[in-house]
Amino acid sequence: MPTEKIYAGAKFEVRSWVDGGINVVMRFLEELCKNGDSDGVRLNNLIMHTADHGLRFNERHIRALGDGIYEFKAPNTCRIMFFYDKNKLIICSHEFTGKRGNDDKFIKRQLKTAEAVRTDYFKEKGE
Repeated sequence: MPTEKIYAGAKFEVRSWVDGGINVVMRFLEELCKNGDSDGVRLNNLIMHTADHGLRFNERHIRALGDGIYEFKAPNTCRIMFFYDKNKLIICSHEFTGKRGNDDKFIKRQLKTAEAVRTDYFKEKGE
């Protein structure tokens, strides 16, 4: 199955989709941290806190986008989309940056990307 573990906590294991042999979310987080971007630290902390303590929906940090797709939100512009598998596994589908305000087309594209990853993920699992 094309995922790799990011972090395992008491409540959840958080995994990232692997695309073309690349763990896209980990690469993104490593680049942010390497460049001194505070969003990288914040997203890492959100992932670890969620894995250890469970989900706390707070529009500033974690937001439901609809159809079982959610996002981890950093204070500036970085986001990581995710979905659940069997309520103990969080699968991060992809990341993106940039404030788009109310750009519905952009958000719909991000949702479609996350939904496509989710479909591929469950197909790979045989579900």
